[in-house]
Amino acid sequence: MDADLERSLKACDEVIRDLPNTIQEYLDKLNEDTAQIDQFLTINKQQDSQKLKHLQLALEQKEAERKQMEEKIQALEYEYNNTQAEINAAYLRNEAQKEKIQSYDKQHAEELQKILEGELEKIDHMTKEISLYCNITQLRWDFDKEDTISGRILKNNESVEFSIKPSPGEDLINFRTVNELWKVLD
Repeated sequence: MDADLERSLKACDEVIRDLPNTIQEYLDKLNEDTAQIDQFLTINKQQDSQKLKHLQLALEQKEAERKQMEEKIQALEYEYNNTQAEINAAYLRNEAQKEKIQSYDKQHAEELQKILEGELEKIDHMTKEISLYCNITQLRWDFDKEDTISGRILKNNESVEFSIKPSPGEDLINFRTVNELWKVLD
């Protein structure tokens, strides 16, 4: 045999003899790598599980917040609708009150107009009556005297002076003063 072939066979023999060791080393390395991969996967799985739990908690929190916000929104909508209904009712009451006030104002204006017309008639009648008394009695007022009602009248074809001084604190025109004036005229 040739030396090269012999060397090749020796080398093959060594390789074949070392093959179980090489395979065992390869299997040990493979088992070690598999164990590391399993450990890595277990750690990743635990981390992912923790992340998932954290995300689920965050999601549940956000869901609870969303639900609370929806409830608040519903409560605010309910309050808004109630307030709007109260405003509308108040507006309608206000309009009804305005109509009543306008009706009362119109009614009172008519009543005041009637009273005014009646009072104007009375004043007109009193003015004519006083004018008649003045003409009959030839009444002449004396405006120079302050704080008194004085003047001259014709009574039984005689000129009679009169002067009425109100009591302290009395107005010039009050019930007692007017009665005294009528006594002079009678």
